Amino acid sequence: MKRFFLFISLFIYKSSLSQTGCMQVIDENNAPVPYVTAMVKIRNSVFTGDSLGRICSVSDSFIKNGDTIFMSAIGHENLKEVYTGKKVFVLKRKYILLPEVVIVKGEGIFETWGTKRNAGSAGGFRCRQVFHQATYSLARIIYPDADVKKAEILSIAFYDETGKGIDVPVRLRIFLIGEDSLPTNDYLQENIFLSTKGKGWIEAKLEEKGLMILKEGIAIGVELFANSDEYFYTEKIKNGNGKKQENKLYGFSLARESDDGFLTLTKFNSWRSWVVERFNHHNCGNLVCQVKVKVWR
Repeated sequence: MKRFFLFISLFIYKSSLSQTGCMQVIDENNAPVPYVTAMVKIRNSVFTGDSLGRICSVSDSFIKNGDTIFMSAIGHENLKEVYTGKKVFVLKRKYILLPEVVIVKGEGIFETWGTKRNAGSAGGFRCRQVFHQATYSLARIIYPDADVKKAEILSIAFYDETGKGIDVPVRLRIFLIGEDSLPTNDYLQENIFLSTKGKGWIEAKLEEKGLMILKEGIAIGVELFANSDEYFYTEKIKNGNGKKQENKLYGFSLARESDDGFLTLTKFNSWRSWVVERFNHHNCGNLVCQVKVKVWR
């Protein structure tokens, strides 16, 4: 009887999704998978899901039969599939081996790692990184000091240089470091969004998460989670010929600082590999990132 009611519920739900132009993403236990990103390969169109696992669009560029789609979500395995018109997709949970808990004695001391200085009164940091497309990501690798026994993360902060007052959805990402010294699995297993309404520090409190900076280091990043025109603004910039033209940008940009640590990484969407930036190939330095930690030495 329970299976019968489940079948009826899914049938009704699928019918409602067809009428509203939405798709539903669930896990193996039929629970909604929140904040999924979906990309159509041939058009490079990006769609983002809501907290209930729904991916909706009123645009003519929505997914069509025959499109190859990629879906990803924090804590789940990626899905690649040719779209045939179905409205419900299943993402399998990804089970990773989390780092071993280190037992230490004493109270520990408070320190700030990453960017050591505050923004200056004459305009802040050296330059900024403007976001041009949804799910575009920047990350900075934070390495622990050699003599640290344990470093527990209390908060993570970035510096917003936009100053446009637009509340753009930006998602915090924390990754484990793999053998190739690039980010691999999600260390942070939940969705945390940062407020970007004004210029200045945007901070995520993480005291209760039990996250540590591991001996291999961790990659801390932000992902632009928006694809609506309401998050755009236009800005006049000079092109290669020196002429000014309007550029359509998302209402969010991050500060960068001049240094040669080679610690910043870029990822254009969920399906491309991370690229390690080189200081001599970029007109900016590292991503500004302050990590407050409780340290035992």
